Amino acid sequence: MASRFPSMSQTRPDIPILEAQDLAIAYSGQTILQQVNLQIYPRQITGLIGPSGCGKSSLLRCFNRLLDFVPSAKVTGTIRLAGQDLCAIPDTIVRRRIGMVFQQPNPFPKSVYDNIALGLRVNGCRQDIDDIVEQVLRQVGLWQEVKVDLNKNAMLLSGGQQQRLCIARTIALQPDIILMDEPCASLDPVSADRISSLLSEMKQHYTIVMVTHDLRQAARITDRLAFFNVIPEGDRLVGQLVEYDETPKIFGSPSSSATWSYIHHGHLSI
Repeated sequence: MASRFPSMSQTRPDIPILEAQDLAIAYSGQTILQQVNLQIYPRQITGLIGPSGCGKSSLLRCFNRLLDFVPSAKVTGTIRLAGQDLCAIPDTIVRRRIGMVFQQPNPFPKSVYDNIALGLRVNGCRQDIDDIVEQVLRQVGLWQEVKVDLNKNAMLLSGGQQQRLCIARTIALQPDIILMDEPCASLDPVSADRISSLLSEMKQHYTIVMVTHDLRQAARITDRLAFFNVIPEGDRLVGQLVEYDETPKIFGSPSSSATWSYIHHGHLSI
């Protein structure tokens, strides 16, 4: 049976598609994440794990420059997309090449059809939009559920359906990378498992970077894991990348006791 996903141009699996070098993030002059060096490889799911407040979601937003819209945020260091400085790429192109799916499903208050078609029109799509809408809805396993009424308001879909629609809306623009900030956190267990299975299939054709607090999900679907912790600096806690490795290594024999404590005992070693 043919894959439901379109073919993707060949990318060497051993060459990072996204890199962060000496990256630090501060809000209003207060550093919340420091000295991040991270390489994201193509057609893999990379998970970002760690306690709340260690900067995972902020880092994710650096990768498609959403922090540009936060006046109090300052990002230092370098991010490269396919070897090119991210800051040298026009922001509209950055967000077309690096899509984002948020924790809470955020469909537009429009029809199912228009949720996908709108972005295509804005980006000057010259292909048959009807065909693309059907294609991406099939890719996320939603076509059979909505095809009888594509004019239905997307806000009337279930939470799991809304999140799959948001994923379909993202992949319609054919991004190189998809960022996901706890995409299953607001869903029931059945819907969450369905999204996890979908992501496992998607990684054959897309590069996915996701924040998750669900260690079961991380163990099941990620290829690599980056564990972030918080360390005391004066009277504050600052996030840092503790270790980054293939998922079996992180779960089985991490190099840091803090990683082991977080994964196996649910607490931190600070």
